[in-house]
Amino acid sequence: MKKFHVIAILTLIMVVTLTLAGCSNENPLEDYKQQGYIISVYYDTNSGSLVGGPNNTLVDLFNPNNYEKDASGNVSIKLLEPTSSLRPSGSVDDISLTKQGYFFAGWYKERVLATNSEGEVVDWNDQPLEEIEGRYFLKDSNGETLGYPKCVSYNGYWDFENDRIVTNGEEELTMTLYAGWVPYYEFNYYHNLNGSWEKYSTTTFDYKTTHAEGSTSVDHDTIFMPKYEDGAMQYQARYENGSIYTFPGVENYTFNSAYLDEACENKIVDTLKHSGSLDLATGVASNRVQNVYVKFDEGTIYHITTAEQFVKHANSKGTYYIEADLDFTDLTWPSALMYNEFTGTICGNNHTFKNINAKFNSKSASVGGLFGRLSSDACISDLTLNNVTYDYVTTGMTGNGYYGLIAGDIDENATLSINLTGVNSLRIGEISLRDTSLINIVANGTKTGITYDTATIKLFIYGNEMYGTDDYTYTVDPESVSVDTATGNVSLTVTSMKKYKQAQFEITIGG
Repeated sequence: MKKFHVIAILTLIMVVTLTLAGCSNENPLEDYKQQGYIISVYYDTNSGSLVGGPNNTLVDLFNPNNYEKDASGNVSIKLLEPTSSLRPSGSVDDISLTKQGYFFAGWYKERVLATNSEGEVVDWNDQPLEEIEGRYFLKDSNGETLGYPKCVSYNGYWDFENDRIVTNGEEELTMTLYAGWVPYYEFNYYHNLNGSWEKYSTTTFDYKTTHAEGSTSVDHDTIFMPKYEDGAMQYQARYENGSIYTFPGVENYTFNSAYLDEACENKIVDTLKHSGSLDLATGVASNRVQNVYVKFDEGTIYHITTAEQFVKHANSKGTYYIEADLDFTDLTWPSALMYNEFTGTICGNNHTFKNINAKFNSKSASVGGLFGRLSSDACISDLTLNNVTYDYVTTGMTGNGYYGLIAGDIDENATLSINLTGVNSLRIGEISLRDTSLINIVANGTKTGITYDTATIKLFIYGNEMYGTDDYTYTVDPESVSVDTATGNVSLTVTSMKKYKQAQFEITIGG
């Protein structure tokens, strides 16, 4: 049996010329019919793409004389699916069939076209089309732009394994099979952050592939509710085949719960399987869209039970619920908090952070402490800090800098309830600051809400030099360091100063 296939109707003559050298007939299909290939099967991609082109048509021609007739005098012709790996594609890749936003339901003998209120056939964008000899064009296109009619259903599903073309072989037979496209099934997600339900995201899946026998994506019609793991809300879950599903979140908000209804009476627990179905015989989808109504809490919220979790999820805008005492031994205090402005919340719940060792080593950060700066929105409540060592290894600010053990600067409107216990040390190494820079052992700015015993707070000066503006270099005598226990201000004596070689110079640090 000879078989002739054409990819892209516009290149039809070229392909036939290459296949049939010396053929002079201007219509190669007619030439084939004269040779007995009177059975024609057209595969209309119905606005899909076949082998990478949007207007492709595949044609199979058959000669019934190449088949044996049955007792009734008929021949039975089995068709080969256009995307079959047995069909030559003209390239190293198999023939593919795709349409963006849709999955392929099957091939059908009939398609039911969508029409507008005036009875005009419309395309996928509901624009009216004009039919010319079985092909559709956008109206007023002068035949230049091909339109793709929108289909509402199909009839005559073709089963390539079992269906056959049956003919007596005496008359020409032309059949068209249309690619049936169904939009991907959707989960639409709504939030109520602005006082009314608004769709904020969509996830989709291929219903036919998911429900195919032996499918490797059998659970892709299921979504998974976020849940807390390792201190943070986890939005990702793994399907059975190893691929990842991500529940859509909203920036600066944390998932609370999800529901099937706007009244939030039918809560979704753990998972939700899509309720849609597909009538494969007609390509009609039922309940294709599943709505999910999601409640969020403001802020990125963490529930922390270990110091490792706190370090891992360090976020200067985060909201932390501390649910156990945390031991930071052998852990590095997170730089995301140390150098930046903290605008979030830490609910200490009367727990303790202990054995914190932090090292500051920046020549650009203008603030530094366990928190660089605590903003007016910052709230740290019912938290004890025990045995904190903060080490300013080096600073090199060309502008004014503000540094302290808890924070370089605390806004007067910040809400604090912090208790320092144990031995807490501020260590100062080699630093370079402007004259108006401030270092305070506990913190700069307001210290309302911070309690401590001055006898348990220590200051260490271990650097040989401190640098001032305009190339002034002061050599520090560590033995001269003193602290005003009433104010927290630090005074020290300099043994020499570059430029002036002054023998004694006192610098007040911290205000």
